Amino acid sequence: MKHKIFSRFKRGEASLSIPQLRTHLVIGHSGHRNVFEDQQKKIQESISFKLKQIRDNSQRPCLLLTGLAEGADKLAVRAALELGIEVAILLGKDEQENKKELENLYGTSMNAYQVKGEKDQLFANQADLIIRHSRHILLAWDGIQNNLLGGPSYIFKQVHYHNKADKQTCLHQLMTPRESSPFASRAAGMGRNKVIVGNAELSWVESAEPFKKPLNIQEWFSAKFSWNLVAKLNKYESLFLQAILPAFLLLLTIIAGYNGFKDYQACVIGKDDKKALLDAMDYFFKAVNLSSMGTSVLGEYVECSNRALNLARISGAMLFTYAFMLAFLKLTGSNLNRFWILVWRVKFASYKLRHILFSMEMKKKGAFDTIIGLSEQSHYLALDLIKNHRKVIIIDEEGSAVHKTTCQQAGAIIFGSKPTLDRVFEKAKVKDSDSIYVFSDEDTKNARNLQHVDRYLLRKGKKRKPRLFVHVSGVSERHFLQNTTSITMETFQVNENISRKLLREYPIDRDADTHYKRTGSTAKDIKAIILGFSPLAEKMCLHIAGNSHFHKSLPLSITIYHEEEEFERVRDFKARFTCFYENGAGYDTNTFARAIQREVFLPDGKSLINFEVLPKGEYSVLHDGFSLYSQLKKGSIVTIYNCMENAVKGASFTHNILPMLNYLKKQNQFSLEVFCFCNLPDLQEIDMIEEKLNTQADSIAVYCFGNYIKACSYQAIHQNHLDRFTRRHALWFHHTSEDKISMDDTKKMWIMRGMASIDIEAAAYWANMQENLKDANRAAADHIFVKLRRAGVKPTDGLLTISEKLYEIENQLAEMEHSRWCAQKIIEGFAPLCDLDNYHQAKVEWLSEEALKKMYQSLRLHLNLVPYKSLEKDESIKDNQLITGIPFILNLQSRERIK
Repeated sequence: MKHKIFSRFKRGEASLSIPQLRTHLVIGHSGHRNVFEDQQKKIQESISFKLKQIRDNSQRPCLLLTGLAEGADKLAVRAALELGIEVAILLGKDEQENKKELENLYGTSMNAYQVKGEKDQLFANQADLIIRHSRHILLAWDGIQNNLLGGPSYIFKQVHYHNKADKQTCLHQLMTPRESSPFASRAAGMGRNKVIVGNAELSWVESAEPFKKPLNIQEWFSAKFSWNLVAKLNKYESLFLQAILPAFLLLLTIIAGYNGFKDYQACVIGKDDKKALLDAMDYFFKAVNLSSMGTSVLGEYVECSNRALNLARISGAMLFTYAFMLAFLKLTGSNLNRFWILVWRVKFASYKLRHILFSMEMKKKGAFDTIIGLSEQSHYLALDLIKNHRKVIIIDEEGSAVHKTTCQQAGAIIFGSKPTLDRVFEKAKVKDSDSIYVFSDEDTKNARNLQHVDRYLLRKGKKRKPRLFVHVSGVSERHFLQNTTSITMETFQVNENISRKLLREYPIDRDADTHYKRTGSTAKDIKAIILGFSPLAEKMCLHIAGNSHFHKSLPLSITIYHEEEEFERVRDFKARFTCFYENGAGYDTNTFARAIQREVFLPDGKSLINFEVLPKGEYSVLHDGFSLYSQLKKGSIVTIYNCMENAVKGASFTHNILPMLNYLKKQNQFSLEVFCFCNLPDLQEIDMIEEKLNTQADSIAVYCFGNYIKACSYQAIHQNHLDRFTRRHALWFHHTSEDKISMDDTKKMWIMRGMASIDIEAAAYWANMQENLKDANRAAADHIFVKLRRAGVKPTDGLLTISEKLYEIENQLAEMEHSRWCAQKIIEGFAPLCDLDNYHQAKVEWLSEEALKKMYQSLRLHLNLVPYKSLEKDESIKDNQLITGIPFILNLQSRERIK
């Protein structure tokens, strides 16, 4: 029996006879009933703001299509009527009185449509009507998916997961907590392209959802008969060799044989009139017999042979031989491909043809990218570049045959790395690339390939060198490679980008003060629980430890449950990062080092990171005292990250523990979110897993993250979205601290020049910045959002509001920034330059001699690695300048976005 959530929407039963649906821009709405009473005014103001924004950007009049239940629906109708927007009501049972009340209150009439159905089916029909007719859909909900028909969760699933919309639909999700789930305020469905603004309570999250668009004749013809012969040859090569070529030979044999035998018979009768005249059927069957060479020998009248008959005899012999070879290979398997000489020749010819066509296209178009190394991650990059109409060359180093075939079928040209890389670079015209991506599985290979690329480009000496991107895992390795190459390069790391994006969009502190004030308790601590200790889990752990510095009343703890086979990785991690543990090496003698460690990583005297072994077997996980459950207490803000490398295993484990987590959350009333790493190669499969996991817990929001299709895309590697704010922050710090321009003069200069000009300068300044400084600016920019949440403001708030809130706690935020900076330096391996007794003497040396300062930094020693109270005033001013500049940059960014 089909599950009720997948019940199909019958279009014949869901059609409205409202004339405005054709002439107006329809805005659908659905929301929760049991919203908090003290938030109703804010919810109405937020909906009013979004309706006004959509109306002002539309050339057509707007129409709100919604139900009229108590709660968010009624607030949306009020907001629309106050703005003068027409309203069409989808009436359910017992909603007629609400309609009359609002009509009397605002002195207007509203179109109404009585939805048919009983209870749940009525809600489903109501939701289906909203989906069908709306171009924009507003969802005022908590982001937690359930298994009910109708309502915002049902609409979200139908549009986001099942693509039931008939047109391009924009989802606008207003993060609205309700009485049954006071801690939920996140956007669901993070697999799509969303524009995350604040992702906080009562903030809007936008997403453009996919839909099934019918192709017109021109689009259908372009899709079917594209001139991209490179992709077509790759895609249909197997079909051509096994079906089209034999069919062509058979057809040629029959047509040429028919005409040839007809002329042959006429010639024979002319020589011997006693020969009987054949009919047309005889000519046809004689031609068919040529395919088995049954009539290929002509006998005594060879002189009557003609060109058509000879062509048919030859093609018939070729068809017979080719068919025999195909049958022989099918019986014996594919290991005898080396004997398939004819097929090899055809493959070789088609491969050469692809190279010729690609060379012609490169001369014509001129823009292409080169990827050095073929792996699971780099082949996703190649596919994304091709999808964005880029020409791609891949230099393969014995990569997977599956990835090679996939890239070839998509239209990429692949070169082998033999005999030498320099000769391959010359053959592939790497010097003419727009961008070069050094993207193998191992850092050692990437370092070696980078050296080859460096020497090759230097030898060519072109003025315009391609942009160079190198995949490097470790921070130290990045700095080393940058110092050993003569060309400018940009480094990236997929796992680091995944963890950074996740923590930026879904922070673990998530508005602690506003969450717990409704339950009468206060937030006591923040807990991050990581399941599995994969390389991604290590990056997540370091990002959380380095960038999650909150106010002291909310201590942070990180618990990692690792599998037994990951024990070596755990031991290596503990040896490298002793700063996370009491009495770690190097922190027992130096006064400053011990004070910083306690201030940054051990505020409550306990180890920041704790490791435990993950239990095996479902019984041990569910019934045998799994210590994870003991951490889920009232007053805690808990985030669980399942980072197991095997996506199916991780999803299965999450699926098993969700019912227990759901039960404990309802019992203890704490804030909980669950994230599950899922790198399956199909986004629809990931959506199905995410939907299934959410049905396991009706009070918990579960998200799948880390898909390589998105994480290895062009946008993710270039980090255009994540680093846009970072580049502006770096330029702001450069103007105010390094160029010694005052804060007021910097603001005036930015306003006069405009953000377009500022972004150009920021991009140029960023391109020439060293990798260690880029890392520092990324960490500082990401932590700005932590400071905003600490001050109780959102990035979309006005300039005055943000300025006032930040000014009230400016010194606390400056201390937070110094703690964050110290944490980053300690994780990178830095230590205090001196102890408390000789601090002033060390300061004189640090400031007086630039060469001595650089030497200390190369030794991973820094003067300012001291507690905030001991920091010199000249240095603490830099932290205050950063806090003062936050609202100015954010206000520019938010104004630009609203346009």
